[in-house]
Amino acid sequence: MNRIRDLRIAQYPKMSQEKLGQIVGVGRSTVAMWESGKSEPDNVTLIKLAETFDVSTDYLLGRDVQKEESVPKDGDGEPVFGEQLKEFRVSKKLSQKELAAKLFVSAQAVSKWERNEATPNPEAIVKISQIFGISTDELLGCSEEKKAPAPTEEDGQSDAEKALLEMFRLVPDKDRGMVTQMIEAALRSQGLL
Repeated sequence: MNRIRDLRIAQYPKMSQEKLGQIVGVGRSTVAMWESGKSEPDNVTLIKLAETFDVSTDYLLGRDVQKEESVPKDGDGEPVFGEQLKEFRVSKKLSQKELAAKLFVSAQAVSKWERNEATPNPEAIVKISQIFGISTDELLGCSEEKKAPAPTEEDGQSDAEKALLEMFRLVPDKDRGMVTQMIEAALRSQGLL
C-alpha cells in the first residue's frame, strides 16, 4: 500500500498521517502501518481512501497503473460488497463452498461476506476479482458499468494446473522469484530443464 503514502505526499504535501487518519476514521499509527506495508485497510476504508485521493480501488491495490476518478456508491451512500460478491458468484455458477475452496477460506467466511457481516482482506479482494475476471471496483460495487466475467487464462487447464496457479497467485510478489527458482531447481534435478 505504498501508493497511499505516494498519493498523500503528491496530492497533499502538507497532509500528515494523522490528518489522513482523521479523514478516513483511523489513527495515525494505522496509516503508518498501511504506508509501510505492515497492514492493509478494510474494504470500507479502502473505498474512503480512493474517494479521498480521487483514484480507483484498483489503483490503490496496485492492479491499475492509471489513476481513475473516484467511483459512486449506492443510493444510501454505502458500498454494497456482499450483494456484488453473491451476484458474481452466482453468475459463475459457483457455490459458496466452491468459491471458498478457490480462496482457501471457509464457506462460512464467504457466507458472512455475502451478508455484509465481515469483509475479506485486500489480497482476497484481488483474488476474488481475478476469479470473476472483473476489477476490484466492480466487485466492491463502485463501478456503474458492469462487465460480463472475462475468460481467464485458466480456461483449458487441468485441475492440478489451476490449483498450482491459484497457490502461486497467493504468494506475495516479493517471494515469487524464490518460488520460481525452487521449481526450476526441482525440474533441473529431474533432468527436465
